Amino acid sequence: MISEIRIPKLGMTQSDITVVELSRKDGDRVQKDEKIAVIETAKVTYEIQAPAAGLVFYLKKVKDKLNIGALLGVVTDTREEFDTFKTALPAEEAEAGRALSCLR
Repeated sequence: MISEIRIPKLGMTQSDITVVELSRKDGDRVQKDEKIAVIETAKVTYEIQAPAAGLVFYLKKVKDKLNIGALLGVVTDTREEFDTFKTALPAEEAEAGRALSCLR
């Protein structure tokens, strides 16, 4: 099963949401509600928690600027499941995932 990790709405107005930490590496096993990333706005720093147990894969990197609802990554049962999911993503999100895979 694939659980998407999306940027939550944290207040009335938000802009310049920045990824400041990716707490795990691609493919690391995580538990539900475990901290997997930290984002920051002008007013708040917020920990993103895993929506489910499984393997975490990121589609963004530290210092990326995101909007509310942006897809940060996914938690899956297997790497193969992630690879299949990634091929179905819109071009810009898939390209971000490919670039990260090359860096890790």
